[in-house]
Amino acid sequence: GMKGKVKWLLADGVDLGASPLAGKWWDVVLDVSTFHCFGNMDRAAYCEGLKGLVRPGGHLLLVAMSDKGSSHVAGPRRVSQNEIYKSFPASSGWEVESIEDTLLEHHPNINRTGGRNGWPAWRGYAEAHLAVIRRL
Repeated sequence: GMKGKVKWLLADGVDLGASPLAGKWWDVVLDVSTFHCFGNMDRAAYCEGLKGLVRPGGHLLLVAMSDKGSSHVAGPRRVSQNEIYKSFPASSGWEVESIEDTLLEHHPNINRTGGRNGWPAWRGYAEAHLAVIRRL
């Protein structure tokens, strides 16, 4: 089983070098709903910081809200597949192995019948991209 083999850690995404994660290599780093929250400058710092965490040959699994579909009613910035490719180029030590369309389920308080805190309903999900990105 996986008991004792998975470790969940929290860090500042724009300053990963100063985080408790720094200086450690990981086979897999999981990003669910982080990448799409950054503006361009912070996103560049985040991508650079990830290079210090994902061991060469390791993978980043990234789920980000997609610019496709009809769920664009509110919330964080949506990203295109092209933005993912541009953020992780081979010239900076990455290879985007695949990107596929998927759905991202929302927090249960954002439900199918109405939003929370004045936000419109998101029908319980949003269109997203699932990217598998290998560290070169």
